[in-house]
Amino acid sequence: MNKKKTIGILFIICACLIGIIIIAALCFLPGKSNSGVIQNNGSGNATVHLADDHIEASGDGVEVEGTRVTVIKAGTYEFDGSLENGQIRVKTGATDEVTLVLGNISISNSTEEAIYVKEGGPVTLELKEGTVNMVSSGNVPQDIISNDKLFSEENISAVQSAASALEPDDTAKRAAIYSKGDLTVAGTGKIRIFGYIKNGIQAKNKLSVTGGQFEIIARNHGLKGNANFTMGNASAFIVAGNDGIHSDQVAEIGENSGKTIIFANDDGIQTKQNIHINGGELKVLQSDEGLEANQIEIAGGKLDLTANDDGMNACTAEQPDTTFPNINISGGKVLIHADGDGIDSNGNILVSGGEIVVDGPTNDGNGAIDSGTESNGSCKINGGTVIALGSSGMAETFEESSGQCSFLYNSSTHWAEGTTLTVLDSDGNPLYKYVTKKMANSIVFSSGKLEKGKKYTLQITDTDGKKTTETIEQNAVSVSAGEQSRFGGFGGGRPNGGFHPDSNSGKPERPSGDGQSNPGQPPEGSGKPPEGSQPPGNPGGAPSQSQEREDSSQN
Repeated sequence: MNKKKTIGILFIICACLIGIIIIAALCFLPGKSNSGVIQNNGSGNATVHLADDHIEASGDGVEVEGTRVTVIKAGTYEFDGSLENGQIRVKTGATDEVTLVLGNISISNSTEEAIYVKEGGPVTLELKEGTVNMVSSGNVPQDIISNDKLFSEENISAVQSAASALEPDDTAKRAAIYSKGDLTVAGTGKIRIFGYIKNGIQAKNKLSVTGGQFEIIARNHGLKGNANFTMGNASAFIVAGNDGIHSDQVAEIGENSGKTIIFANDDGIQTKQNIHINGGELKVLQSDEGLEANQIEIAGGKLDLTANDDGMNACTAEQPDTTFPNINISGGKVLIHADGDGIDSNGNILVSGGEIVVDGPTNDGNGAIDSGTESNGSCKINGGTVIALGSSGMAETFEESSGQCSFLYNSSTHWAEGTTLTVLDSDGNPLYKYVTKKMANSIVFSSGKLEKGKKYTLQITDTDGKKTTETIEQNAVSVSAGEQSRFGGFGGGRPNGGFHPDSNSGKPERPSGDGQSNPGQPPEGSGKPPEGSQPPGNPGGAPSQSQEREDSSQN
């Protein structure tokens, strides 16, 4: 009996142990606990529905607390629905890769980021095909949110009105979508972003836009990568109280980029170091300066830049060991409408290809081309086609050491908007024709069709059809004719040739032109690779004493 009794007791104990194991296993199966925590032991995979004033989740890898959902594991998470005063947050391990799939979401947060990557590895926001998403932070005016036609060139008066009301707040932090690490935005869907706390989308490290359609309005910068910014396979319409696109290091627009339209109260694109444009279409409808960086390289694409000051400006960087300022244009079609300098460098300008039209300043305080000759900078052309129109007061042309011929002609009288300028060869054949978009009395022209030792005619046809002609004797690589410029060139439109602060406050006054900028059609041509830049020098520019400062807990 004792033996049977012992066996029975052992049987009961084993049964109890098996029951405990089964119960424990069931407790750790994927599923939602009463606390709102979705448990898991590996990577997550969840579907999250934003339901007006609460959040519904199924799957594993997320925590739900009120109107905040936090991703806590690597994995892919799909979101849909609408949520007011909520937040999607990512807080994972340092190497965890997370993908957030946005499928017709609308999320707002009046006091902080609507989407916030607090901790973790690389995060990708995927804009699901065929969806329209909306993300907003801060107090967004209702008429802005409800205006479906705000982001349109045809509705430019509404864009101007919205931009004029944007006042950057230097004390504000972050963005509607903010990441403390690397952030990639991908997919083919559409997203509308209202950054009324500060920026639209910002990454503390690298921000990569590899797809999608973007409509962004932000009090400060539209898109910001604190380290680098890259863009390709995407289109965007950006309205910004400060810069349209901003990076503390490098901004690159790739060969396969779509169309980007920027309406900025400050610069179209600004970086502290390099801007590379290799393709796509960039149209800056309004800016202080269209492009601003220490190094500007344009190898392809179509650019249409309108600026109250310089069309593009290569200026002295804030870091003492940065390269001598350079503008290298080796390809693409570039159209500039500038009230200040058209192409302005504190250092070198090199054109080796592409098609460039500058409708420059009407005042004598600026020039269509302005290199840093006072800093031993150079201005050369080795290929491509250039026509640069402006005022004769500070007119500058390409150097004799260039590999391609050019001429500068300054007129004693001004040509009205609508004047036709035609360059004819010695047989009377037209080499180039252009209709002025605003008043000018100076032209710089260069083309591979010009040859040293030959004569050319500049035919000027006014708006009444009256024609006058001027003979250009191309007896050197670079020649000047007509009236002499009254002043020498001076590179860098900003005081000391440095970058301006991120904020609009305390900015120096700039000379302004009285002409109006209108789009035109640049000529056709082909490009060559740019030559190397000059070694680092001392352009004499002092660094800006103000820049956007954000402590490590907020950046």
